[in-house]
Amino acid sequence: MEHKTPVNKALSQDFVTVGQAARMLGRSADTVVRYCKAGRLTYVQAGCNGPRLIAKASVERLAAELPKRAV
Repeated sequence: MEHKTPVNKALSQDFVTVGQAARMLGRSADTVVRYCKAGRLTYVQAGCNGPRLIAKASVERLAAELPKRAV
């Protein structure tokens, strides 16, 4: 069972994983990583090989800028 401290709770509300960002944007996880590397998404990364946590606000901003894909 995961216990959410105030810091962990804030992180879970303010940041999303690459997979979550991909679903929010309607793009692949690889594309989200490319957006991170290109500076289009704000993220933090724990260590060299740690997971990227992407600022939810930057995902929402980019989602508004990207063209919608046909389903």
